[in-house]
Amino acid sequence: MNVQYSWDAIDVQYSWDAIDVQYSWDAIYVRYSRDAIDVRYSRDAKYVQYSWDAIDVQYSWDAIDVQYSWDAIDVQYS
Repeated sequence: MNVQYSWDAIDVQYSWDAIDVQYSWDAIYVRYSRDAIDVRYSRDAKYVQYSWDAIDVQYSWDAIDVQYSWDAIDVQYS
C-alpha cells in the first residue's frame, strides 16, 4: 500500500507494506521505518528519534529534551 501526499511545500510518502514513511516539508524531515523499527524526525534544529526494538525514544526540539525508555520504564523530561 503506497500513499503519496503533496500539499504546498509538503511532500509525504507512505508505504505500509514496506512499512516505511517519509515526510519532507520545509526544513522538516521525518522518516518512519517500522521494520528496521527506527523513526527519525528532523525539524529545523529539532530532532526526534524513535527506536522500538531498542525501545528508546528521544525527543529534542528547542531547549526541550524528552527521553522515553519503555523497557527500563524510565521517562525523562527536561
